[in-house]
Amino acid sequence: MGLRGRPPATPGRGDADRPQQRSAAAGQKQTQQVVWRLLYSVARADATISAEEQAILERYRRAFNLLARDALESEKEIIRSESAPAASDGSSVADLLKAIPLAERAHVLRMMLRVAYADGGCSEIELALLTRLANMMGLSAVQFADIQISIEQQVRDTRRTRRWGAVGAGVVLVAIAVFAVWYVRESSKPPAELEAFLADAKRQLGDLDLRLRQVADVDDAGQDAQRIQEISETVNLLLARADELEAATRAVSSPQPDPGVEMGSEMRADRLSETRAEELESIKRQLEELKQQLTFPQVLKRYADSVVLIQVAYVLVSGSDRLRRVGDGTGFFVTPDGLIVTNKHVVQPWKFAAESVKLLESGYRLDEASVRMAAWPNGSRVKDASGRTVLDTAFDSRRGGLRIVAMPPDEMERRPELLANGSPYNGRFHAQNNSDLALLGARVTQPVTPVPLAQNLSAVEKLDPVMVLGFPAGAFILEGGIAETTATRGEVLKIDSSLFITAHIHPGNSGGPVIDQAGRVIGVATRRLFGEAALGSCIQIPHVRPLLPAGTDLVTGAGRPGA
Repeated sequence: MGLRGRPPATPGRGDADRPQQRSAAAGQKQTQQVVWRLLYSVARADATISAEEQAILERYRRAFNLLARDALESEKEIIRSESAPAASDGSSVADLLKAIPLAERAHVLRMMLRVAYADGGCSEIELALLTRLANMMGLSAVQFADIQISIEQQVRDTRRTRRWGAVGAGVVLVAIAVFAVWYVRESSKPPAELEAFLADAKRQLGDLDLRLRQVADVDDAGQDAQRIQEISETVNLLLARADELEAATRAVSSPQPDPGVEMGSEMRADRLSETRAEELESIKRQLEELKQQLTFPQVLKRYADSVVLIQVAYVLVSGSDRLRRVGDGTGFFVTPDGLIVTNKHVVQPWKFAAESVKLLESGYRLDEASVRMAAWPNGSRVKDASGRTVLDTAFDSRRGGLRIVAMPPDEMERRPELLANGSPYNGRFHAQNNSDLALLGARVTQPVTPVPLAQNLSAVEKLDPVMVLGFPAGAFILEGGIAETTATRGEVLKIDSSLFITAHIHPGNSGGPVIDQAGRVIGVATRRLFGEAALGSCIQIPHVRPLLPAGTDLVTGAGRPGA
């Protein structure tokens, strides 16, 4: 007789399932260990693990249910950015990545990026490793950029929320106390103060509008930059004062009815108060409109002709084989007598371009006599109707119209770069650092308008608006074959050894000026990061100063000996 309440057993079924279950569990365990090694490798990529990175690694270890000793064993075989075996048993990184199911690889990349950004930022070494691993997992550059930007935004939002949450209570208490004192003071001010402000603001609005129209009427970069800065400061002061008076007007309670005062007088007083409020609101609107016109449209109008399109052609030779290469970029005048700042990789691309470096290391040589630089000012014809390059309108090195004046010494390093077919090439490239600069000299027939340079970056802060001038895509997409300076706008994202901005930087923008709201150059657009156009790396303008001749005025470009 069978046991009650229990179904009859199926002979051998449990025994048959156990090997499959053990195999699945073993496969899952292997995947977890591989992912743990990836996460630990990202944290160790820059040789140090921060407290924040250690904390998130510990959370992942617990989530994977890895014992501490298993985690330590995995840590011994970390994956580095070089193309070396990933483990002592000779297994390659590619072999390890095969353990991760295709459907889970995007999740793994997101986890690695969370580790990299745990301490608030992703270093270049961490980024190089992440890019390589993403490529080996079959993830596209678009997927990488989308996940990377979303993680970066999450980190920024989290840090902002924590920061404001920590100080929020104190700010509220202080604000209440300040408001109480301010209210008592402002509510007791006579209406005459508001009347005086309205009269003064109307007068200053007319004066500010006239001064703004005078910008770019004279050939003086320093005077224009100073004028724009003064107008901006005056508008900000007027707006702040208008906000104070508007708040004070709203805070003042209506007077209690006086039996000895006729109702008609009270109504006239109320209408007078409404009129003042309307005038104040009108002045604020005019100030905001003036503020919008202050900088970038005027800066673009004035300095569009101070930016040049640069093209460099060169030939690589091996026996009878001659390969012609062409590179494009941007430069900008910094002195009236024709000195131009740009990137070194614009004028010597064979030290930076992966295809050229590979050819040079495989036996080709640079034909130095073939190198030809040309720079076209804004509005110049670059291509004729048949698409051929027009050099008569350019400063041309072959005819003595353009030359290299100064460059920092070369700094070479071995690193992987992607070839045109997407495969990596580990070659000897010029370092992507602050030595990627060049100073050119153009033979001008009359003084040009230089773009004023910032003295330093002490006043530059995160989220400050910036504008990049240049020629995205170089000479390939010129409308009608005419060089036309293009502007893109964004914000300062980060200030480090480099300046990181959200303004679009495309191939062809390299060497262009990054300009702040005061109309001064704060950086040189150099390259975009992660294959994403909306995150650019720029060389800070103080690194340009050593290239300039002694005595050069950074604002006007004048004052050089013999200039």
